[in-house]
Amino acid sequence: FLSFSRAAVARVADAASSELEGVDSKAFTIQTFHSFFWQILQSHGYLLGCPRSLSIIPSHEEAAMRGGIKEDEEGWEEWKKRRYDLFLTEGKVCFDLFAPLTADLLRQCQRIRSRYSQRYPQIILDEAQDTSDAQWEVVNLLSERSQVVCLADPDQMIYGHLPGVTPQRVPLIRKALEP
Repeated sequence: FLSFSRAAVARVADAASSELEGVDSKAFTIQTFHSFFWQILQSHGYLLGCPRSLSIIPSHEEAAMRGGIKEDEEGWEEWKKRRYDLFLTEGKVCFDLFAPLTADLLRQCQRIRSRYSQRYPQIILDEAQDTSDAQWEVVNLLSERSQVVCLADPDQMIYGHLPGVTPQRVPLIRKALEP
C-alpha cells in the first residue's frame, strides 16, 4: 500500500493491524511513496552509476545549496545538473529525485522490476490522481507483473500545483491499466 503522507500510512497500518489479526505482517507493506522509492534506490541505485552508499539531502539543506533558486528561474537548469552530479559522484539524493531515479532504474533493469513484482504482487495506490509522471511511471512499470489497484478522486487533487501532476492522471491510469 503506497500513500503520500506518513499520517495516511499510520492510519492504514492501524486499521490493517486490527482487521488482519493473525495474518503474517510480512505479507503486506504499508509505506509512503518516498520510502518505497528510497528502499529501491538504497538497494540498487549503484546500477545507475552512483556510489553504493547513498544519503538523503534534507530539503532545507538542498534549498541552501541551490541558493534559493526556484524552478523556472535563471540557474535552475544548472542546479538540476549539479544535484544529479551529486547523486552520481557522492551518492547524495534530493527528495524530488527519488521517483525519477527509481523510474530510470526500473526502466533499465527488467530483472529488478521482476523481483519487486514478485515481492509486491499487488500494489494499492492511494490518491493516485496526485501522482507525478515519475511516480506513476514506477507503478506502471511494476504493473507489468503486479496487480495495481488505484484509489483516486479526480475532484480532490492536492498536489496539482507540482510538476508532472496532471488532472489527466486518472484517464492515463485507465488507459495504461485497462481495468
